[in-house]
Amino acid sequence: MAVGTGFLLAAWGAQVVAGRRPVARFPARIGWTFHAFCGVLLWAVFQTLPYSPEAMHHPLWGEAARAMDAPYWGAVTVDPSASWQSIARLVTYAAVFWLAAQFGRGASHASTALQAVALAAAGYAAYGLVVEFAGANKILWFDKTSYFDVVTATFVNRNSFATFAGLGLLCASAVLHRRLAAGAAVGGYPLSWRDRLGELIKERLPRSGLFLGAWLVLATALLLTESRGGVLATVAGVAVFFGAAEVSRYRQGSGAVAPSDASGRTRHPKGRARRDRRRGSLGGIAALAVVAATVFGISGGPLQERMWRVGVDSEHRSTIYRHTADAIRDAPLKGTGLGTFGSVFDLYGTQDVGPGVAMAHNDYLEVALELGIPAAVVLVAALGALAVNCGIGAIGQRDPAVPAVGLAACVLVGVHALVDFSLQLPGVAATFALVLGAAVGQCYPTSGERPARPRASP
Repeated sequence: MAVGTGFLLAAWGAQVVAGRRPVARFPARIGWTFHAFCGVLLWAVFQTLPYSPEAMHHPLWGEAARAMDAPYWGAVTVDPSASWQSIARLVTYAAVFWLAAQFGRGASHASTALQAVALAAAGYAAYGLVVEFAGANKILWFDKTSYFDVVTATFVNRNSFATFAGLGLLCASAVLHRRLAAGAAVGGYPLSWRDRLGELIKERLPRSGLFLGAWLVLATALLLTESRGGVLATVAGVAVFFGAAEVSRYRQGSGAVAPSDASGRTRHPKGRARRDRRRGSLGGIAALAVVAATVFGISGGPLQERMWRVGVDSEHRSTIYRHTADAIRDAPLKGTGLGTFGSVFDLYGTQDVGPGVAMAHNDYLEVALELGIPAAVVLVAALGALAVNCGIGAIGQRDPAVPAVGLAACVLVGVHALVDFSLQLPGVAATFALVLGAAVGQCYPTSGERPARPRASP
């Protein structure tokens, strides 16, 4: 993935240098997030260097040198190799985000990105459903080693696939919202909700069958993962998406001027039009709720049973959280190095939870341990700022679907990161970076961009 993304980034840069592609410029309220990310990245690199003050190095380096009677070599990070691998992944995700934000300045490109994510995720979900219903318990041609009798598609962990399917479901929801929820208009003024419903059934629904099918496949697969955190986080994301999209549509429609007939009389009073918009919105949301409830009733039985069995998992994770907090207190400012959680946790929690705990099941705690609290706060704040800007863009844009799905994606992964580690999977993190980049690209007008240089005539 890193090599392929690097080639794409180099190709984009070559087009910019040749004057064949403009460079998107973003306002200062989002530009600072780029500098914040670079600062965090530089700190992660600094953690791997042996040239830092010895007082900042992890104590294990001194103990290892004394035990082996070898010359001292140390760094802030416990495992430089693991840190460099994590840095490479972080740079790759940033490159995906940057390319998506640049190409996402075009509305058609951003829409294509959402459609591609929705269909790709639906393809993975369909594969997972086929394998599950066939009782194969395989991932491709490999036998499963865990999470039997639940849908994981090509993922090992059901929670990671739940996040991936949730992102696909959000993208499918955005595509359907653009195709189905937008009412027809006469003279720039929305039709009544009855006329819009008729147009929806006769014209728009038949043209959206592919993405409606993708939505149903993704929803079914998501429920059959039996991932409690993944399902709840996706529900939160979908609710935020439709909430932001409907707020935007209401704000834009509140200033519409009612058309007049041949005699100059107003055809629809503004108050009636607002009621029609509310009824149409509530009708669309109610229809979606009915579909979701039907899917949940058919496929959500095992998930309902797991919802009541939270004691053992909660106790196990609470123990991990407690020991992670102990490790953070030992190095609250400098951290232990990006990607070193597994190595560090074995020093604290093996008596209670056993060896081999590689993830904290809480990305916020894990990042605070690895990077230190200050760098972790900066990184989370930068992502939060991108989410806020997506929300502002969703409310202010004429087409709110793409910015709204960016905000919803941040809510989805942000909520799920409280109880799991899905963002540490490359497939999930890269997909999230793609969706968020396309959303950020659609948050602002393009008037401030540097245009491409015209090509020389032959």
